[in-house]
Amino acid sequence: MKSADDTVAFPSIKRAEALLASMPDTSITINSVSDLDIKLGLTFYANAYPEANYILAGIQSVHSKVIIELSNQLPLSWVASVLVTGEISPNQLAYPFSSNSDQFSMRLNNEITLNHDENGWRIPSYDSRKYSVRIGLGMGVEEIYWGCSVTVAPNSNVRLEADAYELFRLDMIVPLGYPVTPTPPDAWQIPLGSKALLSFSASGIGTLTFVTANQTAQSPP
Repeated sequence: MKSADDTVAFPSIKRAEALLASMPDTSITINSVSDLDIKLGLTFYANAYPEANYILAGIQSVHSKVIIELSNQLPLSWVASVLVTGEISPNQLAYPFSSNSDQFSMRLNNEITLNHDENGWRIPSYDSRKYSVRIGLGMGVEEIYWGCSVTVAPNSNVRLEADAYELFRLDMIVPLGYPVTPTPPDAWQIPLGSKALLSFSASGIGTLTFVTANQTAQSPP
């Protein structure tokens, strides 16, 4: 779907099946020394070729302390879509994420079925003049929002590896499902399987630390 300014939007996907897969336990606690009404956006970072685009999948305000159990509140799903040229919105499907080696098949229409296994996505031949095909990762329980997206070519193999949730300062009004560009130093990645603490000083500077069983290590700048 496109807006009036030709920006591509990514509609959310209603979950059609029970969430049975489990994923690495991932969480973040966010503290603010002062009530600065900090606005954060959430997207997802994945290693991919072609390079993945970031999509806004969540919004969070911080006044004092917020705890987000990412793996429970915003579990990951593999997502894919097919948009017919000239139509309003794509056909979309989702599959619960457990690892980068998940095996599944997505039949998006009579002509296009996508497959995924330990080697990544297998994209069949299709008419690129008629269809636009995207794969990615989304997050959510009942409603899944795209977190990253890759436009894929016909008859190709694409390796898309889930890496980290990404929080970033959101300084403008952006609707869910629209592309965003997280920019350091106001963007922080929380890798799958990690527990993190993001602390904002009185001047609004955010510092990310990672908590392990034995130590807390500050993330690199």
